[in-house]
Amino acid sequence: MFLFEKLRKHTKIVLWITVFAFVGFIFLVWGMDIQRSSGPNPTVVGRVNGQRIQTAYYQQALRESYQQFEKQTGRKISDSDEASVGRMTWDRVVNEILINQELRRRKISVSDAEVEFYIRLSPPPEVAESPAFQTDGRFDPVKYKEILQNPQYDLTGLETLVRSTVPVRKLEEFVTSTAKVSNNEVRSYFEASSEKVDFSYVMARPDAFKINPDGIPERELRDFYNGNTEQFSVPDAAKMQYLVVGKTPSARDEGDVLAEANNFWRDLRAGGDFAQLATDYSEGPEADKGGDIGKLLPRESLQKEQADVAFSMKPGEISSPFRDKRGFNIIKLEEKKTEGGVEKVRFRRLFLPVDPSNETLSQLLTKVMDVSAKTSKMSLKDAARQAGLEVKETGIFYKGRLSPILPTEESTKDFAFKNKLGTVSKPVETDRAWYILEVTEKIPSHIPPFEEALPVVKRGLAMRKQEEIARQKLQLVASKLSQGMSLRQAADAASLPVGEAKAVSRIDEIQGIGREPAVIGTAFALEPGQTSPVVQGGSGFFIIRSEGRALPDEAMFEAQKSQMKMQLIDQKRMMAVSMWLEQLRKSARIDDYRTQVLGS
Repeated sequence: MFLFEKLRKHTKIVLWITVFAFVGFIFLVWGMDIQRSSGPNPTVVGRVNGQRIQTAYYQQALRESYQQFEKQTGRKISDSDEASVGRMTWDRVVNEILINQELRRRKISVSDAEVEFYIRLSPPPEVAESPAFQTDGRFDPVKYKEILQNPQYDLTGLETLVRSTVPVRKLEEFVTSTAKVSNNEVRSYFEASSEKVDFSYVMARPDAFKINPDGIPERELRDFYNGNTEQFSVPDAAKMQYLVVGKTPSARDEGDVLAEANNFWRDLRAGGDFAQLATDYSEGPEADKGGDIGKLLPRESLQKEQADVAFSMKPGEISSPFRDKRGFNIIKLEEKKTEGGVEKVRFRRLFLPVDPSNETLSQLLTKVMDVSAKTSKMSLKDAARQAGLEVKETGIFYKGRLSPILPTEESTKDFAFKNKLGTVSKPVETDRAWYILEVTEKIPSHIPPFEEALPVVKRGLAMRKQEEIARQKLQLVASKLSQGMSLRQAADAASLPVGEAKAVSRIDEIQGIGREPAVIGTAFALEPGQTSPVVQGGSGFFIIRSEGRALPDEAMFEAQKSQMKMQLIDQKRMMAVSMWLEQLRKSARIDDYRTQVLGS
């Protein structure tokens, strides 16, 4: 009999394991809708190869990412941080879906025998982090073995975790199977990381010297422009007008959904089973749990409309239907508690989205096709006006950059640059709207006249002057050194500080400066006591003096080569996974509706 079937017959103690699996399989079950549809749906924030990402899940993932950020940094998240964390959360969600799709495509599964093998001999990393298997805060293999053999423990959670993660481990092993490391690579890495230099340096940053672009004489600006005209070349540019007909519900559609919501509300007031109605009719992500959101949440974790209603209720009360930006909600408050001084609520929700009906979509499409037909005889603007619609303008945009309209649509990519002036596109349909584009202006690549390029010329010459001042400062230092001054005396003469870098390897960053390959390369080329000429780095100009060098220790290499080889293999495996995911993303259709649905 399989191990876990035996253990379950003697269950007395349950171990709870918090699972944070490699691909977040709980998300894959709840956060994604495996149905494929091209119709509009305000509960959907995006699609990956047609597979829907529920708005509610993405928002929850985003909240958890914000909380993790604040926990790690010890500070409140800023607007710029929000944008960065939002991008990373979106990328993680998309990658998770792509991985799960690949698992299904390759039909990767796990047998009972494999589950037992991995549990006994190769438990997932999450197990080591579970207090149930630790002694003094560290994973205890003896304790782990004892628990496995103890019939009092129910290891269902562990089995579920392993069943979820083993297919991913199999896929990862396949993707990274080519990650090999030779002995020569280990030797090169050891030498690059173990040979160290100490050096002093004088640095002049161009941006430390202020130049007012508006104070540069016109004669100098013209000379700079005439001598560097290719720098000011402008690529092909264009402007377009476009019509957007959104797949928006009509007043009748909204009224029909409200009437349905009111019918449910009357049933509930008459004693109807909220959980059953939510299971049968709600279109929210929590419908399969009887509408239960699952846990107590503070006000800031809820949509404003839901929070305003829920926090005004008492446990057991049922709200009347209320509108949020996606549809109508009815909620039943289950709990209201204060934890750590923060009031929280848990409720059930019956959600009915307000979507355009088939009749509405048909009417909208007819209007779009009528406009499209008329563009053979008149401009898009005139055809739209006759239909009571307005067109929008893009403003000037440049070839090689993202199109301002539908940047992810292949049918509109470079449309303005592949077609003649006045060309009108056929209707382009997306999940949320129809678009018609017209090329209204084309500007070929050119070198603008001096007057047009003047702002760019000013900035360019100001930067050139800053670089020249920085270079001259270092040339002064070099001159003083040739006169017999020490590095510090020469730096003082140029009013520049002397920096020190200790035990820097070929692959290190310089503290306070960052990565400077030219500087580090020069430092390793110098003999102790030698001083370099002026070196141009990425962040400024340098003069470097070698203060000493520590050669690799052969005994250390012998002691560490196995560990280094594993580190290099891990790096190659990570790179292989990254490149594989990048290729998956390139070949996938990824639709991002966050701006339309969330407004951000």
